[in-house]
Amino acid sequence: MRFIQSVFASAIVLLVAASGLGMGVGSSQDQESIDVTFLFDLGDGTYHWVDAQVYDPTAVNQTWNAVLEAAGSLGLDVEWTWFDCCGVFITDIGNRSPPSGSVGIFLWNGTGSRWELAPTGVSALSLALGDAVAFSNNAFDPVTYEVLTPVPTPPHPFPVLEFRGDSANSGTTASPAPEGVGIKWDRDLGIQEIPASPAVAYGRVYILTLDGMFALDESSGAVVWSNPSVRGLSTPAVFNGALLLGGSDGKVHAVDAATGAERWSTTLIAPTVFSGITSSPKVLFDTAYVGTFNETGGVGEVAALWATNGTIRWRHTAPGSVSFSTPAVVDGALFVGVIGMYNTTTQITYDPPYGLLALDATSGSERWFAPTEGPVAASPVVVGSNVIVPSKDGFVYAWDRMLGRPAWRTAAGAGVSSPAAHDGMVFVAGGSFGGSGNLTALDASTGAPKWVASPGGPVQSSVTYADGELFFSTNEARGTIYAVDAASGHLIWNYTPSPPQYILGSPVVADGLVFAPSDNGHVYAIETPYELMALDAVGPASVAVGGTATITLRATAQKGLSREVWLNLSLAGLEFVSAEPAPVASSRFAASWYLEDLPMGRNRTIVVAVRGSAELPASAACDAAGCTERASLSYRGFHGTEFPELSRTFDVTVESAAATDLASSSVLVVSAGAALVAAVVATVVFVRRRSRRGP
Repeated sequence: MRFIQSVFASAIVLLVAASGLGMGVGSSQDQESIDVTFLFDLGDGTYHWVDAQVYDPTAVNQTWNAVLEAAGSLGLDVEWTWFDCCGVFITDIGNRSPPSGSVGIFLWNGTGSRWELAPTGVSALSLALGDAVAFSNNAFDPVTYEVLTPVPTPPHPFPVLEFRGDSANSGTTASPAPEGVGIKWDRDLGIQEIPASPAVAYGRVYILTLDGMFALDESSGAVVWSNPSVRGLSTPAVFNGALLLGGSDGKVHAVDAATGAERWSTTLIAPTVFSGITSSPKVLFDTAYVGTFNETGGVGEVAALWATNGTIRWRHTAPGSVSFSTPAVVDGALFVGVIGMYNTTTQITYDPPYGLLALDATSGSERWFAPTEGPVAASPVVVGSNVIVPSKDGFVYAWDRMLGRPAWRTAAGAGVSSPAAHDGMVFVAGGSFGGSGNLTALDASTGAPKWVASPGGPVQSSVTYADGELFFSTNEARGTIYAVDAASGHLIWNYTPSPPQYILGSPVVADGLVFAPSDNGHVYAIETPYELMALDAVGPASVAVGGTATITLRATAQKGLSREVWLNLSLAGLEFVSAEPAPVASSRFAASWYLEDLPMGRNRTIVVAVRGSAELPASAACDAAGCTERASLSYRGFHGTEFPELSRTFDVTVESAAATDLASSSVLVVSAGAALVAAVVATVVFVRRRSRRGP
């Protein structure tokens, strides 16, 4: 194999040299450094974007130096060979051993919105400010030498390429995640159920259902195309402009990602009645791996196919059926869950053997099989030296992936949900249909629990990790989409789709958005909302000078966890007297409260006692109609993003001291006048009486 790789690499170098493109030498004149962006596509579903600097962009090997620095910042090893004709030839990034033995270099064409193979090797590659360059381990088909372009692009940098994200089934994405729940769009597909999880690439959301396949526009949710003839329960895997998926007809299909037209199909099981291939294909470089389910109660298979044309590389008879479990493929080994033998009598249970199967990924030969005490429908995840998988017996199992020896076993209420792994932790969800649910964080080395969270219902979707958050859905009558803090399990936000329905499909995170299906037939795109909180402020309509009144302030975290919440009150014509709770700071005309963090759905109410004032602050907002009081709220989201300040105002009429004095004077004048009138009347009456009596 290494000889073939060497020959292929030499052919590429000679092609570049013959064209004269690899011989170029840039100017040695020093120039100012430029900022560029590098994409490292490792070929196994893992990719990294890095902002880099090229210090002298026209000098020989300056781009190469920037590549080494950028890869080093990610902890990625770079293997390379030197050729006198052309300089540096990169053969591997990240110790992934690409089958072609070479790393392709691509430049982003913004006008054509596509990756184009670079015209030179990295030594002579001269870049301009703002250029995007991709280095791909999977740039060339090792047999046909066809160029395979990377899927991540500058406009759509964080795709979801396959179920569980990468070949290790980590369930992790590099995408940023929303800090709250804002519905960007809600697309009703007009069908009954969407049990599969979406793939996201090329600005499209791809989802397979038993009613056909759909491609939705990532920005609007509009249906770009649909293919009713391709149906199933698996998640598509994205490969070189195609979507590979397991069909309910027992075939593996390759569908053109741009048009929905079928490129090829390969039959693995026939005939089928109700299931077909429910295992989602796992694509590693040029090979797709998938498991099969035997509806008759017999054993299933694991198969490897060439991803470019569907030709079967090898088939291995499994101890039982493979249902829903997607293979993990790491370091030449394949791991997949075995659900057991389908019981055709009960039609809902499975008979042993069930457990985890390990195969040689190149030949398909068995390495080991580890039994469990219950069926395994979840997908295994590889973390370090362990391979970990939940079982329907409620346990999470870990084995040494090289030898198949048990490493640990932890009771976690596990079921069919596939775990996510990040930073030495594995996150496992579970719960039986109709019962309660759970989400548990386990140490991947020991199985020791770190925390346990209890969502409203059972979790049978799989868990996704992105940007410090965990995403999953509950499979209950009012199925709900959740985002929780991966460090603590605390709720960040949740959303119950309408109309309410069960949710089996898993949410995924791509390009900063959450894409989530529901069995109500809708697909949702969730983004960070403009604001997470709401603020209400209610006060009196009028207050007399020296009189007292109350102002009620209420801050509510409506759309997500809100952090570092500050509530401020500015007064005009009113004086601050006291408040419950007491402020952290106050003055005659202002007060401030630090509310710390507010979980979604929680609120804080503050009742403020104020007094009408004859004096006004220098900044008072008062006129003849009255004074304006102002409450404001500042806060941050889960990731520390500062949201726009919220403010609420209300007007208060305050009777000034001058008005009060005038009113008092008027009363005195009226009283004196009344007394004078009374005296005059009394005098007139007295005189008249004396006149009537005579002299």
